[in-house]
Amino acid sequence: MKRIFIYLLLPCAFACSANDNVFFGKGNKHQVSFAAGESIRRGGVEHLYTAFLTYSEPSDFFFLQARNNLELGGFKAKGIDDCSKHSGSVPCNKYNQGVLGISKDVALVHFAGIYTGIGLGAYIK
Repeated sequence: MKRIFIYLLLPCAFACSANDNVFFGKGNKHQVSFAAGESIRRGGVEHLYTAFLTYSEPSDFFFLQARNNLELGGFKAKGIDDCSKHSGSVPCNKYNQGVLGISKDVALVHFAGIYTGIGLGAYIK
């Protein structure tokens, strides 16, 4: 039990300042990212697309490196694909929505610029 406790606390020992946050690199204070994608199901791709624009700033969370995010994006169906061939009888355009949200990502374990983490956010659609 003592070893498990030590291994759980080990990531806290490697916490760094916001100046060299693992999410941003040395000295970087702001990040803007764009992500886009298309829905993929077992039978192939659907005409359901997504795009998100995210602004992030470094922070911390109980001695762990973290980042705060402001996100704007959405989901959009294109064409007459009804999504029924892959996911039941729901038309793809039922997924059309815009999204605005805030979130926090925390780097649980990081080494040599590679990290694993967890995130939690609140979104308005």
